Amino acid sequence: MRKRKWIERAKRPLEGSIQEIVRILRVARKPEREEFTLMLKVCSLGLVVLGVYSFIILYLFFVLLVH
Repeated sequence: MRKRKWIERAKRPLEGSIQEIVRILRVARKPEREEFTLMLKVCSLGLVVLGVYSFIILYLFFVLLVH
């Protein structure tokens, strides 16, 4: 009997989360080709900028620590 109460208390927050996920999936739509390519370009540019920034920091630490 005690085990059932614990299970019921654990299920309540999960049911709310599952309902939120279902609601988001109902509202979501497949992006159009133009929107997808724009998103791809922006994400790619962000990755390149982050990589260059990381490389510069790594290079500066290498130069400062070795010399």
